[in-house]
Formats: sequence, structure tokens, C-alpha cells
Amino acid sequence: TGENAAGRADVVAEKIFDLLTQPFEIENYRLVISVSVGIALCPRDATDARGLKTHADEAMYAAKAQGGGIVRDCTATGLSLTTKAQLLSELPSAVVTESLLVHYQPKLDLRTSRITGVEALVRWGPPELGMLHPKDFIQLAEVCGVLDQLTRTVTERSLLDVSAFDSRPDLSVTINLSNRLIQDRDFSAWVARLLAETGFTPQLLRFELNERHLTHSPDRTQKVLQELHDLGIGIGVDNFGIGCASLNFVYQLPIDELSMQTEFVSAIDNGDETLAKALIDLGHTLGVKVSAKGVESAETLETLRSLGCDRAQGFCISPPLPIEGLAQYLLG
Repeated sequence: TGENAAGRADVVAEKIFDLLTQPFEIENYRLVISVSVGIALCPRDATDARGLKTHADEAMYAAKAQGGGIVRDCTATGLSLTTKAQLLSELPSAVVTESLLVHYQPKLDLRTSRITGVEALVRWGPPELGMLHPKDFIQLAEVCGVLDQLTRTVTERSLLDVSAFDSRPDLSVTINLSNRLIQDRDFSAWVARLLAETGFTPQLLRFELNERHLTHSPDRTQKVLQELHDLGIGIGVDNFGIGCASLNFVYQLPIDELSMQTEFVSAIDNGDETLAKALIDLGHTLGVKVSAKGVESAETLETLRSLGCDRAQGFCISPPLPIEGLAQYLLG
């Protein structure tokens, strides 16, 4: 509270964050921990201790959901506390009953101009509120503790949906992994059982992990990714370019695709190709494919093609589609 409270809170939060994220060693093992900090201000967020704690907790969980860091304003999502409370009470049962929507955004091969895969994106929202923004939805799933179960549900449904396209037996599907799930010791075995049960071709499945999550328990992350790779599954790194993971560590992982940070694509819209070209060249030097998300215009798409980008997705190609819409899109 008081004059310049936000600035003073930022200074304290940054000091705490910087101190706790310093690498340290235990018995010759180099460890780095992730830190999530939430800030609440009086009277902006609340005027009593309980209200401030509630807002600080929400901001902390929002930071946790985005992979760590500092969140200063959890109200930026536009959801009121009452709405969040309602959603938090309804989301767990929605995951259990599988009353969720999975949409699929086509991925275009820029060398052949052919749709070669899709990314599975989950959607949900009570009828009276409409569909939630994906970031709000993922944050709520993290807070509820159902994000892991949600990912498993989406994986099961996606494999069944995509394998039903008899006319496109070569269509691949990409599914986003949470940091917590990649630390699950049983996850690789569960995926192996699912592949056996569905008969889905492992080489057509790709799991994608945000670059922010690569540095969380790196030894465990590397082990699980290698286990998935040994099953024949592709491994991608999403939002690459934020600088959290060292190139040396990335090089050691069994990665076959890098998805560039969306800001790099936006820079192309503003006439700056420097970062996109650098990342594409880096990816090819490492021997992996490079994809771009959030491509909004035909001009940007053609620029990416000329720079040597391998794959792209975005509204200028197709928005995320329900399974019925995807079937029609592929036939067209």
C-alpha cells in the first residue's frame, strides 16, 4: 500500500526471484529451481488480509501456469473472482466427464504446400460464459490440479480422432505437455500402452514442451523425453527463443522440431526478419525442423517460406477446427 507500492513490490519480488533462481550444487549435482511469485496490492486488489492473500495466490498460480516468473496483476485475464470461483468448481468434473472440446489447427508444410499435421487444442467454458480464452483455461486447470489428467484425456481423444481419417493415414498430431506431466515417472509407459491400444503410429505423434519447462528438473526431463523418443514419438520445443534453456542442453535432447516464439513472427509483420531467420538457420544447423505459429497473413507466410521455415500454422491457413470441420477442410 502507499505511494509507488507497485514499484516497491516489484523490487522486492525481483530480488526474491533472482536469489532463488541461482543455480546451486548438492553432492556434485547442479540444480536450478523454478520460482513463481504473485503480487497483490492494497487497495487495488483488496483492502483486507484475506482478500490480499487470495489475489496473491491467484497471481502466483498464474505465474506457475506460464512456467514460472512474476505476475503482478492476476486480474488481467478479465475474469472476476466470482467467475473464477464458479469455473474452479466446475472444471474438475468437466475433465472427468470429458465434456471438453478438442479442436485441431492444421499445420502446413511450406515446402510441399500440403497439410501434414494438426495441433490438438482443448476448449471449454460453461454455456452461460462461452468459451474461455486458452490462457485462462490452462491457468484454471493448473490451479485445480487437473492439467495432467486433461492432457491425458486430450491425448486419448486426439489419437482416436486422427486415426479415423482413412483418407489421410499420414496425418500427424501435436499435443502440448505440461511441466508436471513430463516429470511423471509413469507417463512414458502410459503413452506406450495407449499407442498399443489404439494402434496409432508412434511416428505420427509429437509432444511439444514449452522452452520454459526444459530447465525444470533437467535430468528428469531429458530421461522422459528420451523414453518418448525411443517409442518413435517426435519431440518439439514450443515458444523457442525466450532464452531460458541453454543451446548445449537443447542440443542434447532428442528434439526434431523447434517452434519459434510468436514475437518473432509478429516482427515479420513489422518488416523485421532478423530473429526469424536466425532461429531458422540455427534449427537447421542443429538438424531439426522449424515451425512458426500465429501466422496471420499471406505475406508473412511467403516470407517464412523464403527464409526456409519448414512448417507454419495460423489463421491465414486455418483456425482451429472441430473434428467435423477438420474432415471437411482436408477434403477441400
